[in-house]
Amino acid sequence: MMQARLRLAQPADAAGIAGLVQAVARAEPYCGLRADDVDAKVLADFLAVRPEDSGNGLCLVADGAGSVIANLLATHSPRPEERHVLTLSLCVDPGARRQGIARQMLEEGLHFARAHGYRRVEVAVLAENTPALALYRQAGFIEEGRRRERYRIGGNYVDEVFLAFSLEEEKH
Repeated sequence: MMQARLRLAQPADAAGIAGLVQAVARAEPYCGLRADDVDAKVLADFLAVRPEDSGNGLCLVADGAGSVIANLLATHSPRPEERHVLTLSLCVDPGARRQGIARQMLEEGLHFARAHGYRRVEVAVLAENTPALALYRQAGFIEEGRRRERYRIGGNYVDEVFLAFSLEEEKH
């Protein structure tokens, strides 16, 4: 079992996060990531403004043996009519899975959303990524829809599943 320390990401972590995303995307075509999804320079610039201080976003990493083994990115749209929605993206190194890291990161993401007045937290997951779907459902996310055959991966058509967690329903 790998020891991991969860912390706020720093600009210096951008290359490690990009490397993690690239490695997972290459190894697992159904994870929903592409190797070029993260630009380390753009991410470093985002992290440099400390988005968590203003409630505009959150980026967490799990450090394991000196490298980034997991990442949670929580952002919102710049459009005012969508500012109440926080969108999550979660990526965990295959060797660090089934240790509670993703669950802990997800809990931190939900805590951030509550603390900053968001009404909804959303994720999009490929239907074949059953471990991720199970994680979100166990945390209380509800499937709100899917785009059928949204992606073609390895010759197979794959649905994209949309899930959401309502922070407003929690209050009632």
